[in-house]
Amino acid sequence: MLILLLAPFALCAQESMGYPMFTNIMLTPNMAEIAELEAGLKEHNQKYHQDGAAGARVYWVMNGVNSDNYVWTMGPHTWATMDEMEMGGDHFDHWN
Repeated sequence: MLILLLAPFALCAQESMGYPMFTNIMLTPNMAEIAELEAGLKEHNQKYHQDGAAGARVYWVMNGVNSDNYVWTMGPHTWATMDEMEMGGDHFDHWN
């Protein structure tokens, strides 16, 4: 009887398209080259991460053990959308 009651929940669970997640990268800058880092991140995000699942933002950490670092975050996206994103070639070269 219990199996019959729980079976619909198991069937509904299989329809999920994936859960939303974010990609976060902590960047520790060379303080002498902050302007170059910020300009490069802005250019990269405008060129490759404008909106949608690949949309990215940059945050400056103001306090704590990671103060003065930057966090680059992309999303929300799923594993399926990550598989569809073009992350190699020109994108990879530009990031480097």
